[in-house]
Amino acid sequence: MKALGKRIAKAFLAAALIGISPSVPAQSSAWQALSKEAMWLYQTGQSEAALVKAEEALRLTERELGPDSLATNTNLQLIGMVSVGLGRFDEAERALKRSIAVIEKARGAEARGLAMPVSMYAALIFRRGRYAEAEPLIRRALHLTEQEAGPDSVLVSDLLGPLAETLERLDRLQEAESLRIRELAIIGRAKGVQSPSYAFALVGLARVQTKLGSFAEADANSLRAMDICNRSLGDSHLTTGMALTERARLLLATNAWSDADPLLQRALNIREQFGGPDNPELLDVLAMATTAASRLGDMARAEKLALSQVAIAEKAFGDTSPLASTLNNLAMVYRAEKRYPEAHALYERALLSIEKSLGRDNPEYAKMLNNHAFLHDAQGQLKEAEGLFRQALAISEKSQGASHPESAACASNLCANLAAQHRPAEAEPFCLRALGVWEKVYVGGHPELGGKALELGKLRAAQGDHAGAEPYYARARSIFEQSVGKDSLEVATVLEAQAASLQARGRGAEAAPLLKRAAEIRAAVK
Repeated sequence: MKALGKRIAKAFLAAALIGISPSVPAQSSAWQALSKEAMWLYQTGQSEAALVKAEEALRLTERELGPDSLATNTNLQLIGMVSVGLGRFDEAERALKRSIAVIEKARGAEARGLAMPVSMYAALIFRRGRYAEAEPLIRRALHLTEQEAGPDSVLVSDLLGPLAETLERLDRLQEAESLRIRELAIIGRAKGVQSPSYAFALVGLARVQTKLGSFAEADANSLRAMDICNRSLGDSHLTTGMALTERARLLLATNAWSDADPLLQRALNIREQFGGPDNPELLDVLAMATTAASRLGDMARAEKLALSQVAIAEKAFGDTSPLASTLNNLAMVYRAEKRYPEAHALYERALLSIEKSLGRDNPEYAKMLNNHAFLHDAQGQLKEAEGLFRQALAISEKSQGASHPESAACASNLCANLAAQHRPAEAEPFCLRALGVWEKVYVGGHPELGGKALELGKLRAAQGDHAGAEPYYARARSIFEQSVGKDSLEVATVLEAQAASLQARGRGAEAAPLLKRAAEIRAAVK
């Protein structure tokens, strides 16, 4: 969404600074002089002063021309942009909503000039974590832009990326991938397949493909993006940093922690150079760097990175839902360090921040309940965890439907909890539900599918059905060998489960080579 915001700001400033701001009739007045001064202040980085002048110009415009005049839009939109930069999101939201309403009242819902404020408003709503609300706004901006500029315009591609990112957040990955492919096609025709813009779009496509488990495609696209960036932009450009980030995301997804870690450090350095150490754009990279450090056993560094996330989010978003994910990341570090009281306090704060900004029936609340349940699991408090898992599943199914990937994740978590309580017959239906959903979401052999197949095999075995477990183990092994490699720990785990099942049936001779191979993999990984 950052690219969308920059494009909008650039277009708006270009129009307004020559005295022809979007949707504003040309005339000479004191309010127009104030508007130009506010624009200049904003362009030169004097945001507080720009906001004061824009508000003064707005009041004067309202007195001269009335509150519903199209002339108010110059300052309403500037107030929105400046307020976002200053972290005053409520003020920004009010200004942009009013700008849209003024244009609609004067010229109708399909009016020229509406795409810009609708895009700005959508970007703000996205930034505030209200993804379901942002989607129809971006689609409306896309429709308006297609009407004005044509379906193959570069302006259309500027909106396809943000729409794809919104759908990613809503776990509609295949829709997001289709949009990214269309975005690439438009940019390729307009700017060329070796252009920085094409590399930027490749980065977005690689991210979706990583999440879908299309690791071969993500590998090719992330490497291609990095090659274009290094040749055309250099190794310290912001887009290069984004390419590094998505390459690292792929490596994390395939458990290549040590390979991902240096790429994330480079990406962090680049982003800090462009946005400073308090830039919210750092949060995603910091979260991945925290995961890498934790997986590598460097808990002191993981804690430092997680604390940085919380500090940035507190400054940028206050006690609202975007803060919650950073609190969760810190809580996960504390959980790994067995600092359970501190982790519980963080989850309680995270849940409260989501409840205040989004409500208790929101999917984000369900996600945090799941994470809090895992903390109880880690302490052996399985019944307490079960209650939270069930609550999360109920919220997710009510808000998103039983076939949503997040509902599948909730069902999977409950399954694992029941299995840990030695209740395999109760657990199995939840595992089957999760697998059924994920088979529709993920293409090819995603590790999540392998994990569910392995889990179902163990549940069958726990109920004494070792013959019924074998097909699930075979499927899990095949998926893991394709997705994360034949020498991965995941494959070792499947081999051990298969061996245990064979031993239970008195087939120890067949189990022995499986156990030997599993031991070799574990020794090599260490």
